[in-house]
Amino acid sequence: MKKTAIAALVSAAFLTAAIPAKAQTVSDNEIRIGVLTDLSGIYSAIEGPGAVLAAQMAARDFGGQV
Repeated sequence: MKKTAIAALVSAAFLTAAIPAKAQTVSDNEIRIGVLTDLSGIYSAIEGPGAVLAAQMAARDFGGQV
């Protein structure tokens, strides 16, 4: 039983280590900038859409090229 639990933990560790490698792929010289914010819920009024607007304004300040 103990060996099975250890084997399961080792397997899970290897599987979770492989997930970020899949996400790191080559794009067409395009960089995507994301904004992690609350757009709904109780905290949306504090930062929500304002954070998205601020990111858009910052990109525009750089001429659309970062």
